[in-house]
Amino acid sequence: MDELGIETAILLQEKMQQGEWVIVAADRVPVQSDRVQNVEFLGETATLPQGAWILANLLKVPVLAVFCYRVQQNFQVHIHHISDQVDLPRKNRLSGMQQVTQLYIACLEQHCLRAPYQWFNFYQFWTK
Repeated sequence: MDELGIETAILLQEKMQQGEWVIVAADRVPVQSDRVQNVEFLGETATLPQGAWILANLLKVPVLAVFCYRVQQNFQVHIHHISDQVDLPRKNRLSGMQQVTQLYIACLEQHCLRAPYQWFNFYQFWTK
């Protein structure tokens, strides 16, 4: 998630109160972002953004991981509950983000192993 202004946060909160969903790519780091964390993913160190968790913390909303991939002529959608509410108190913010990220990574790994050619990256995901 790129930098989020107060106007955008209010708009997103209003949309969610109306029953709409906000979709955030929690495995894609914005080009000019330093709000990242390193986690182990598929046996390697990967850099992931913090934006999804910061946004969920600000809006006090549940977090779901949604995966969709093609199986023959159909699509399968899998929805995993990550957290009822992401709570990131200032003194434990990094460890809180690490915990929720690990829950997400476990789901992502499961789906990448199940359907490895369905997780698309058009850039070098693992940087050394």
